Amino acid sequence: MKQQQLVLLLLLLISLALHAPTMVSVTCDPTELSSCLGPILYGTAPSSTCCQKLKEQQPCFCQYMKNPSYKGIITSANANKTATAAAVAWEAGKPLVIEQVEVAPPQAMEVRINV
Repeated sequence: MKQQQLVLLLLLLISLALHAPTMVSVTCDPTELSSCLGPILYGTAPSSTCCQKLKEQQPCFCQYMKNPSYKGIITSANANKTATAAAVAWEAGKPLVIEQVEVAPPQAMEVRINV
């Protein structure tokens, strides 16, 4: 009985290790967001490159907000709009379209998850 429990525990640990997310090292470099300058400063539609860079640099946003040189840019209304852009598939087989999306704040018993 104990041997079966030990084997099950070992299998569970192996399964968790195989499916655990891996840590990706990100170099925090605000110049990586240069493709987002138009959307952040002027509210233009973000490109797919901008969206990719925002995802890559997301772990750095707290660091950028602590820097007085970047805080005003990171917290601007256009930066928020840029961060809420999404690639939308209007038809199967057609290219994705970058669009602004408005997501209501979570209600009772709801959570917001960023992917």
